[in-house]
Amino acid sequence: ASAGIAEMKTIPLTKGMVALVDDEDFEFLNQWKWTASCCDTHWYAARGFQEHYHKNRILMHRQLMGAVSGQQIDHQDRNSLNNQKSNLRFSSQSQNVANSNKSKANTSGFKGVTWYKRGQIWQAQLMVNGINHYLGRFDSAQEAANAYDTAAIRFFDSFAAPNKLLAAA
Repeated sequence: ASAGIAEMKTIPLTKGMVALVDDEDFEFLNQWKWTASCCDTHWYAARGFQEHYHKNRILMHRQLMGAVSGQQIDHQDRNSLNNQKSNLRFSSQSQNVANSNKSKANTSGFKGVTWYKRGQIWQAQLMVNGINHYLGRFDSAQEAANAYDTAAIRFFDSFAAPNKLLAAA
């Protein structure tokens, strides 16, 4: 491997999936049986544990980062099974959502873009810290996507997942 590039191993999960981890974390994590657990639309590596007569569950990325209740962890590459430390970072809820793919229910083909039926025109908007920011109405979905991308980069910086980036992925 090249200097500065972390070595990576895989930990098997249920459902034929694997989690990617750094070599240095492999032994520690491999002491438990990990499962593929679905939360919303993402698969995560999870394990169960017993605490004070209660069964609990911890996600691998939260264990690695030592996250406490209320702390958010973002997967920079949006692959929720890539638990290499270089891919994990603490985030706010708003930043975590900003660095996500478009919803499966999306019909425009672009994140942050919807069809305004009454006006028969495309509109763009994004959510920042629970506040919806209306970005305007546009003749084309692409124009609305460009407005979303500009605003996402301005509001979320390195956490932004603009449509241009998503299309290239």
